[in-house]
Amino acid sequence: MMMLTGVPASSIVLTKQPYVPNEILDRLDPSNTAAVFGVGKKDMEEGNPRFKVGLKKNGEPTYYQHNTNDKETFDKHGYLEVVPTQKFKVLGEPATSATELRKQYATLNDEQAQAFIVDLFGSFDKDVMTIMDKKLGRT
Repeated sequence: MMMLTGVPASSIVLTKQPYVPNEILDRLDPSNTAAVFGVGKKDMEEGNPRFKVGLKKNGEPTYYQHNTNDKETFDKHGYLEVVPTQKFKVLGEPATSATELRKQYATLNDEQAQAFIVDLFGSFDKDVMTIMDKKLGRT
């Protein structure tokens, strides 16, 4: 799916925990490498942010800090770049949430499902459709 959007296969690394990507960080030198993580704006909204940025109860800085020009290495801190929500359409309708898109996909016929995949990824791939059919319950 990522490759359909233009991400080269050589740039894709499967990680068990995306915000603790040891599969990537273990390959890098912690003494001279900073780590910046992109987080969707929706996931950082006030009231229930996915990550706490700032200070712990004891006054020490949390691991995750807001992204700045001055960065420490990833063995000390990781930095969060809040990514704005992108507006786009799927099958001519505004895409509002992944949950709604998953539910919608399960109800589509083959022709609609192909158009849905093109709208999401930019082109169609039969293998992607097979994966989505199985994972999202479209039969």
